[in-house]
Amino acid sequence: MKLNISNFSVILVAGLSLLMFVLWSLSLLVLVDRQNQQTATALQQNLHAQVLLLQQKQQLWLQSQYYLLNTLAKSPADEQNFQSFLWDYYQRNPSIWSVNLVRFDQRGRPVSRSNKPGCLQPGQMLREDFDDYLVPRISSCRIDDKALLEIAGPVSTNDNSKVLLISMDYFHFLNEFSFLSGRRLQHAADTKQGIQYREFSTSGNAGKQITIPVGEEGVFGELHLELNPISFWELFQRQAAIVLLILLSAAVLILTLLHLNLIRPLQELAEKMRRAAKSQQDSDTGASSEIRPGLKVMDDYFKVLKKMAKRDPVTGLNNRVIFEDRLSQAILEGKRNGRKYALVMIEIHGLDDFVHQRGQYIVDVLLRRVAEGLRESLRESDQVARFERNLFAILLEVQQQDQLNSLVEKIYLAITRHYQIHGREFVCVKCIFRHCAVSGSRG
Repeated sequence: MKLNISNFSVILVAGLSLLMFVLWSLSLLVLVDRQNQQTATALQQNLHAQVLLLQQKQQLWLQSQYYLLNTLAKSPADEQNFQSFLWDYYQRNPSIWSVNLVRFDQRGRPVSRSNKPGCLQPGQMLREDFDDYLVPRISSCRIDDKALLEIAGPVSTNDNSKVLLISMDYFHFLNEFSFLSGRRLQHAADTKQGIQYREFSTSGNAGKQITIPVGEEGVFGELHLELNPISFWELFQRQAAIVLLILLSAAVLILTLLHLNLIRPLQELAEKMRRAAKSQQDSDTGASSEIRPGLKVMDDYFKVLKKMAKRDPVTGLNNRVIFEDRLSQAILEGKRNGRKYALVMIEIHGLDDFVHQRGQYIVDVLLRRVAEGLRESLRESDQVARFERNLFAILLEVQQQDQLNSLVEKIYLAITRHYQIHGREFVCVKCIFRHCAVSGSRG
């Protein structure tokens, strides 16, 4: 599979951008969930504090009504007027459930004119219970389906023979709570856990709710208020376009920088490597901007160039650098193991004159034929290289002088023969190790 390096970069950056978008979506989901939890906790604490404050405010108002009515009920002569005043008082204060002025007879028995029950029943009262009252007492209770907040205390007269009881709706403060918070509440149910109030919803969809406890022992209730959480999809839709625009801009910038600083230099380098490797017959010259996968083509080019750096470009033999390295290794082997090597240098004389006579192309072909003859005459363990332009070097491993003479003779016969080059016959004249004259005749 071939893949253009520019397209590969686009796919890579697009994939990274998509990954960043997915990670942003997941982080947004986590952030929204955490924000909703924090919002619910903070809202519950704030609303609970507001409920407590309104309850305290309601108790203070009830105390103010107690002192107002206590003042009116002090005089025995005004008792009839006090009862008349109550009718108008009920009209002006609908939250008041009952006002009861209880007096004690000579035997200490309570006498009451009100038929509305309260938290403290007159029949349960004792005169001495109120002697030690320094301030009126506030209590709460439930009578049938009614929750009452009641204040009770003696009327400040000379004989302290009267007790004033004022009862009001315990949950009247919820009216002010609804006004301040903008939440409409409705009485849902009376359970063993207390009186339940729920937020009125016109949609009928019960979402996530928070619970606010109300009251204490005697009267207890719960407010179930709707929590409007942050919607992930709404937030996603609002921010997705901006995030995509930022990611797109970043991707374009990264691609531009990659093209200027990486892709284009790599393509230019690959093209130069391709041209250099094209001179080798066994080179694989693909397109300069392709990878199979990764930078496979450039790796192939590098292998070809690495091979070229070790080879003579005309004959294909090892060059001087490689031969000197092999020679150094042979010297070390000889010192360590006592192995014997022979260095044979073959110099072709008259090569420059032959170039002027026949041309460089004919000389190159002749040198390749000479190299082929040398390779055929040597063993696999022997090393041969083109040392210089007209100088060949051979490294032979030998044990005796006779073996060396035999090998040299074999090499000599391999190169001093007739060569057919483009219909012409050329002959390497007899040479001894380093000297060889070259002559040719028309075929």
